[in-house]
Amino acid sequence: MNIYEDKVSLREGYVEIGYRDDSIEINELHSSVLGKRLCLNGCWHITSCQGCNSFNDFPDPSRLTLEILNREGLCKGLADANLFDGKVRLGVNSFDINEVAKLINDLCSELRASGISRCEIIVTFRHIEKTMTNGNSYEAYEERNLVEIDVGLVSMFRSVPNFGSAFSAAILWKPKEIPKLIEKTVKEAYDSLMKNRNVRVLSPYMIGKNVIILDSKASAALIHEISHLLDPTYAARILKRGVTVAPPEFELIDDPFRHDSPSIRFFDDELVRTQRRHLIEGGRIIDLHHTRGTALHYNSVPGSAYGLFHKPIPFHTTLVLSQGDWRVNEMIEETRSGILINGVALATLEMGYIRLVPQNASIIKHGEIHDNVKVREVKIPLINLKTINAISKEFNIRASKERDCIVTEVAPYIRLEAYIS
Repeated sequence: MNIYEDKVSLREGYVEIGYRDDSIEINELHSSVLGKRLCLNGCWHITSCQGCNSFNDFPDPSRLTLEILNREGLCKGLADANLFDGKVRLGVNSFDINEVAKLINDLCSELRASGISRCEIIVTFRHIEKTMTNGNSYEAYEERNLVEIDVGLVSMFRSVPNFGSAFSAAILWKPKEIPKLIEKTVKEAYDSLMKNRNVRVLSPYMIGKNVIILDSKASAALIHEISHLLDPTYAARILKRGVTVAPPEFELIDDPFRHDSPSIRFFDDELVRTQRRHLIEGGRIIDLHHTRGTALHYNSVPGSAYGLFHKPIPFHTTLVLSQGDWRVNEMIEETRSGILINGVALATLEMGYIRLVPQNASIIKHGEIHDNVKVREVKIPLINLKTINAISKEFNIRASKERDCIVTEVAPYIRLEAYIS
């Protein structure tokens, strides 16, 4: 019988500075949650309390409940793990509310003067302190200081509304760089909006099977969805170790130590030390994301757990698709006919394929980018990952949220075949 037991303290402070509808809003939220967790052979019983001053203020998890589950054969065991003991501080809790409020007000005023009818910029500073202590005297402490930026823009062009949006997140390593990050995110949203002007209807002959080039943000969304299929607890998981899913140039790594990522992580939510995990090598799946429970079953190592107050589930921290040797211009020049997908408004995992809703798209004819077109959706059957025939040197970082956790993808441009509508 393998028993793991710990106590968790989570303290969060949020400061949200927003410009909405010609108004500035500054809101603060502070919360404190204590938790007690007991795991027997992979079955968890967790109790928690928000606002409690002491662990004595709420009941302990029931070992009897877990023993009943264990007798019923529902608890499959726990893998051995290298636990973390120490302190980690990520970024500094330093920012100027007035400076940020003035900046977003000025940016939206400039955009309104240039014809943008609605401008919304939300800047959120998050200060998070997490402490985990188990019965073997291991204690892990993490202080994380993040900034998240959401931008949404609307303009009217020929009586038709056009939209542009962008999201970014970063560890507050250098508070002086906050204005640059805000301005960069606003520019990304503005560029997306401008590309949606004068959009043509997609010609019938372009509908259906087509060659596409995904920009780095779109390919990041693609590998995010692939990552779900590398979660052994995912309900519709159909990818297994040993299966070849892509050409040999396709290499996928989960790198929790990447310094420029907002999801840098040194221990997971089971107190396990994180490590670089090679998921796909030479186009072949060699590992999956793992908690201590799944690692035992798959004969792998844990370190990918998310979830303090629910049963931990496995997912990536910073997912990296290795760069290729193509320049983006070369990829376009050697594409006789195709569509360039810029950014993704929505990405979903369907049965047997990945569905992307582009922010905007452009026609490629004879190696040149022509008109912007309205692409409703892109469907990429999983088998079509094998049609990837070009991966760029250039790459970009995309931050996204998964169950309110910040995760990151780093990806280059890729060219493959897909279905367009």
